[in-house]
Amino acid sequence: MATDLERLVALMPPPRRAAEPPRVEHWDHVERHFGVRLPSDFKEFVTLYGSGAIDNVLGLLNPAAGRGLRMDRRADDMLAGLRLVRTVEELPNPVYPEAGGLLPWAETSNGDVLYWVVDPPDDPDRWPILIGEVRGPGWVTHPGPVSRFLVETLGRSFPIDFFPDDFPASGARFEPHRPPHEPIDPRSWDRQLPDPRDLAGPEAIRRNLDALVEEHRRVGSPLPRLLRPGLSEAEVRRHLESLGVTPHPVVMALYSWADGSAEQPADSPSSWLVPKLRLMTLSEAVGLHQAVASVFATRGGVVSSNLWLAGRDWFPIMRSKTTIIAVIGSGEEAGELRAIFEHRAGRVDRPTIWTEIWTPYRTLADAIGDFADRFRAGLYLWDAAGETWEEVFEALDEYRHARF
Repeated sequence: MATDLERLVALMPPPRRAAEPPRVEHWDHVERHFGVRLPSDFKEFVTLYGSGAIDNVLGLLNPAAGRGLRMDRRADDMLAGLRLVRTVEELPNPVYPEAGGLLPWAETSNGDVLYWVVDPPDDPDRWPILIGEVRGPGWVTHPGPVSRFLVETLGRSFPIDFFPDDFPASGARFEPHRPPHEPIDPRSWDRQLPDPRDLAGPEAIRRNLDALVEEHRRVGSPLPRLLRPGLSEAEVRRHLESLGVTPHPVVMALYSWADGSAEQPADSPSSWLVPKLRLMTLSEAVGLHQAVASVFATRGGVVSSNLWLAGRDWFPIMRSKTTIIAVIGSGEEAGELRAIFEHRAGRVDRPTIWTEIWTPYRTLADAIGDFADRFRAGLYLWDAAGETWEEVFEALDEYRHARF
């Protein structure tokens, strides 16, 4: 009889070449870090598949990952955030390393987190799984282990209501992470990708933004006429330097291309540059940066292993009701994207809490280029009568075949 992992491999073949596959010493390190052995099927799965995400939605933590989903650092961040969330709402379990605590092993692009319940602590192959909804109060329990949970979720026998609507796709696919400057094979698409060395550069940003806006025009979206004229680089630089933010070329290129969109209701679909995210005006982004900085000045914010959010050298560029997309200003991760989620307690006596969530994109050029491809595949259509976007999930397979 096939094991759960064998069934998972048959359902979702591993990549031909795994990205950042962990070795024994990586697992030894992370188990020493947490002071507990991890489930054997999870270690086998990540060793076989490496760094990446299932359908570009479900990202698994990996002790060998270079950034974003590196297991020790990312789990520490999520645990710190969970402890802060516990100050404003009740959790179903303690937080690890407390007895029976929650220990993260994966997260979705929505920010939903998948945890083990570390009980019994000396038998990790018996740990149940708990999935927490980041944008609501939902919690779902699965008996585990990880490989069985994935087989049942991808096979749609264990649906989770708050997961993204297009997950899992028919014919689940594990998409390995690319190095931050490696281009995507466009195959049948006519978009001309920049040289790999310039994938995150200003010209790549502008090309991909122009391509995306052209797709908005093609489907009749009102966004192109709502975009405000770009600002001079001198003006953008002045605002960033006043905040102590390094004027990174990504941000300079973005705001010289367009200064956000004309004033619309905050959640108006007509202002979305990509689904559910709108490009903020520079003045709005400056105010938001100051607001988040004040949270950390008064409460200490979230304890983060890299402390980027508690620092000042990052800049927000897009947002939804609850999520902010930001660009790192300097250092080894300069120009990379980050996503943070706003937890609102709903009470005036409880402060806002900001925590980092995972994003599948490393650079703005990659993110914008990907959404241009999604538009080309027919995944998004503008409903002029309803003034909203429709997602055409039947086009997902065409998009995935052409892009990957």
